[in-house]
Amino acid sequence: MRALNKSSEQKQYYCSYCEQYIGNNGVDEHYRPKSIYPWLEYNLDNILISCQKCNNHKKDKFAIGKPIYYVTKSGMNPHLLDAIEEPLLVNPKNKLQDFFTENLIFKTDATIHSKDLGMHYTIGCCKLNEESLIHLRIKALNEKFNIELKKIKISFKKHKDLNRFNDERKKLLSSIRRQIKDSSIEFSAMFRYLVNHPDILFDKLKC
Repeated sequence: MRALNKSSEQKQYYCSYCEQYIGNNGVDEHYRPKSIYPWLEYNLDNILISCQKCNNHKKDKFAIGKPIYYVTKSGMNPHLLDAIEEPLLVNPKNKLQDFFTENLIFKTDATIHSKDLGMHYTIGCCKLNEESLIHLRIKALNEKFNIELKKIKISFKKHKDLNRFNDERKKLLSSIRRQIKDSSIEFSAMFRYLVNHPDILFDKLKC
């Protein structure tokens, strides 16, 4: 999932939920479903940009911990409703990138998991472990870093130089950090996780 803050909110080329690149083909996704919250249909604070698949998967799913708080069309900002209703679905507009970095876990098969209840619900709600999406994440890994990883492995086999190997690893990680600095990369949450868990990228991930 992608935090929608600063410039990314004005320049949204990625799905707010699955982080696929969608260009100008995104659809308006109502965080609080307009069928349940009709007074928020045109409230910009309630509208995200998503791909068509995530929009279809989510539909009107919106589990909350407390009863719906009814307000008028000119009533409470949807952000403030969170404290009252305690929704399970995570709203990217209300979260900083650190939240996703700390609460998302990527396995070696490119599936997403989380120990956070809200993130767990959101992953299931939007079907973020759908097979086609997993294949896209694996493809993104291969296209971006497979060549670099092979070069590092070949170099180490040839020179048996541990210092050189570690330097090349650091260069690759720095390259990833530069690309995800402003989230201008597809599946940035996955690559942020790999930066924080480099052993998966170098030693375990077999994509």
